[in-house]
Amino acid sequence: MNSKTIAIAAALYFAIFLLAHRSQPQPQKQMFAAVHDLSNAATTITAPDGRTLSKVTPDRFVVPLAVIGAAGPKHVLDLNDIGRFEQRHGTIQSGALVAIAPGAEVSEGAVAFLARARYVYGISADQQKNAEALKSARRLGLYTISGVGDVTTLPDADSIVVISPNVGNTGVTAPVRIYSLLR
Repeated sequence: MNSKTIAIAAALYFAIFLLAHRSQPQPQKQMFAAVHDLSNAATTITAPDGRTLSKVTPDRFVVPLAVIGAAGPKHVLDLNDIGRFEQRHGTIQSGALVAIAPGAEVSEGAVAFLARARYVYGISADQQKNAEALKSARRLGLYTISGVGDVTTLPDADSIVVISPNVGNTGVTAPVRIYSLLR
């Protein structure tokens, strides 16, 4: 045999060896432990004052989630509640969506603090109980979301939300889908 034949035979043997011992592809590890759909037929998003939803950039729709609950049924969520949240979980991340527990009221002072000191992108709260606070949030440049499902089933921190308004909507308010991705 000449050296060319030996080289070709060795290359073929090596290729067959590699193919025979190739490992099976492993399923890809899940990036998130769970995904929760927080939307329902009544879930809507409203753009900040002076803007339409089409002018809100997509980076503001994939954000950290902070869930803040009220101390009791008649309690209005205020700066003290935000302070207690931050003692347990750390400072609310800039660019977060802050979800107020269902049925809870939030003070306009707390909304102003979240907008001006924590630079959150949005607030989610019960529209009927928080109409003035949500108007204030929009005046401060935040989008607001109402009609969200029960956020109390989620961890207070360490999750991401994906907010998906109707693409191409040129209005101020639109139906929206919201998913929480748990780490």
